Amino acid sequence: MTTAAEVQSYFRSHYAGGGWWYIDKFKPAIALVGAERDSQKLNYESTKNWSNGSTHTLGLYGELVFSLETGLKMDLTLRKAGDGGRDFVYDGKTYAVKTTQYWQDPHLKEYPNPKRWCDFYILCAVDIRSSMAMVSGWATQDEMRFARKSNYGNGPMLSIACSNMGADRQFIPPELPRTRQLLHILETQGL
Repeated sequence: MTTAAEVQSYFRSHYAGGGWWYIDKFKPAIALVGAERDSQKLNYESTKNWSNGSTHTLGLYGELVFSLETGLKMDLTLRKAGDGGRDFVYDGKTYAVKTTQYWQDPHLKEYPNPKRWCDFYILCAVDIRSSMAMVSGWATQDEMRFARKSNYGNGPMLSIACSNMGADRQFIPPELPRTRQLLHILETQGL
């Protein structure tokens, strides 16, 4: 059984404050899994158009932050067909995590016709150099479906700017468990 002190110690060692999470400790494992996924999907159109670097590694950083934020377990299984665009499932709802390295009003992006739509889309921002990351915002399936189309250089993408999501959307959807909220409760109760 995990004690409250153990939980508090764990989150204090990873949570940087202000929504930021330290990711340095996880970099070797994330890079390894990302490289495995990249090598498996070298010729997939969905990955080679968007980055010169490892899109899978960047995406895994976003999934890591979402996992730290919610306490939900990451699925690191290597699947030939991928995850179908569904990174997490909780209480029957599906979540797609989209990750960016852009900080000035980042955009949540999705293909206009994905294989499957998710119930929620989560935007994570990662600063690789400082080894920190955070959840920047989220949108519902309907908001994503009807988002404006923008061309970022490789064809149209549905896009919602973080600044258009509203203050209540800067973290995770309220239906999800909240790791930071748990840490705050533990601290305020002196545990």
